[in-house]
Amino acid sequence: MGPRPVAEPALRLSAARAAVLAYLVELGQPVTVQSVSQSSGQHPNTVREHLEALVDMGFVSREALPPEGRGRPAIAYTVRAESSPLRSTREYAALVDALVEQLKATSRNLEADSLAVGERWAADVKSGEPLIEVLQRMGFEPVQESPHSLLLETCPVLAAAHHNPDAVCTMHQGFLRAISDQDVELEPFVNGGCRLHLTKPSTPEESNGDRPD
Repeated sequence: MGPRPVAEPALRLSAARAAVLAYLVELGQPVTVQSVSQSSGQHPNTVREHLEALVDMGFVSREALPPEGRGRPAIAYTVRAESSPLRSTREYAALVDALVEQLKATSRNLEADSLAVGERWAADVKSGEPLIEVLQRMGFEPVQESPHSLLLETCPVLAAAHHNPDAVCTMHQGFLRAISDQDVELEPFVNGGCRLHLTKPSTPEESNGDRPD
């Protein structure tokens, strides 16, 4: 359920493999096959295949965790920061986490303050830029479901959004409301991504009333 992490296209990996790598980068800590499987919805054997391929490519390292009881110890996988071109994702996610924790510690109305942060964030966005282009540049992968609905198939701060959806998703909603000048509703973690409900059509043809006959 929900969107995938953002992956860097320059890596020339398959979408599934790049998403696994991006997830490791964003978390910034050792993860097991099982944890990646639960997050991505992929079968553990498929996840293990992706992780081992990333180890062979030099992006990820592997280590055995301390044994717990009988049986072989679990294997943990960690991004090799010195070789990964995706490491900037981790800093961005850490910044978002820090901002959210500060908001939670000081805010009397987390929803209102998160919306305000998103609106202020939008002030730096080029005026008049199409909504879909803004979303693509930010690291989302928007898919047009209908003139009034977009599905965001990836999220640039997925781990932060899972930890604090009330703040992170609300900040994104405030941002999108401000740049689109409409009452956008963000429905997080639906099947396949996060859904944007728009009060105005997102395509120029529909906005201008130029519907095909």
